[in-house]
Amino acid sequence: MSTTFTRWLSLDLPSREVVVDQVLEALPEAFEHVVDRAHEHAVPRFVHRETGVTFHLVFGDRVLVGMSERRFRRVFEVRNAWRPTEPITDDLPESLPSWDDVRALTPTRLLEVPTLLVGEALSALHLHRLGVPEGHLTPFGVRASGLSATLRGLTRVGWRVPSEVEWEFVVRAAADSLDDRAPPISAAPRFLADMAARTELCRDSWHQSWEGAPSSAAGWGDGHEVLRGGGGGSSLALWSAPPSWGECVWPSRRMLSAQRPIAIRPVVDVTGSGR
Repeated sequence: MSTTFTRWLSLDLPSREVVVDQVLEALPEAFEHVVDRAHEHAVPRFVHRETGVTFHLVFGDRVLVGMSERRFRRVFEVRNAWRPTEPITDDLPESLPSWDDVRALTPTRLLEVPTLLVGEALSALHLHRLGVPEGHLTPFGVRASGLSATLRGLTRVGWRVPSEVEWEFVVRAAADSLDDRAPPISAAPRFLADMAARTELCRDSWHQSWEGAPSSAAGWGDGHEVLRGGGGGSSLALWSAPPSWGECVWPSRRMLSAQRPIAIRPVVDVTGSGR
């Protein structure tokens, strides 16, 4: 049975169980399904036995990535309707960027994104189990000096880090923001609530502009030089208006540097499921 993330949300329980069984057949034996009947709209969860890392199954879909003008205008509508009683925090910029600024950085493209297992951001314990020496670890991830050891550890267990397109797709899927025509419907992310809170590594090479970007969700080069997420140092940051919904304007994008700890969020390709 083939499905997409949008279709998954409309399936009844028996149909979902069929889909999960098919996914299990496509996954390595190192994963086991975590049954979660308490959450009606939960995406399937799997645990990697060796490391204890929890992964969420995010079905592929054909979606708009980037910031369309319609989506951007909706952010302004919600911001104008929501007046915080407390001072705006560092993660919420005092003023939103202009549409011209956003358009240059977030070209809207209709892309096919594959089905993925998307893991929680790896803790120092997880990274140590993957063979990263303790001297490269911090409470918030791994130092840039430990990147090579981290990538070797991911490869050993069949994991990788997401491309920028995959990363952005998962942020939007978690926040109910895949539909460009309507605001998200959830009061909180469905899953991976910590996504974009820290600076996360993507497997793309650094490019100053989007000219020549691939027409697929694949990584653009293989330099592991792009960091996404984390509000610090960018006005084009994750902006939210609780308690109604959150909208990803443009989770910060920067080039890898030696100064900032890197959060590693592993993904696993799922062959034979999704579109």
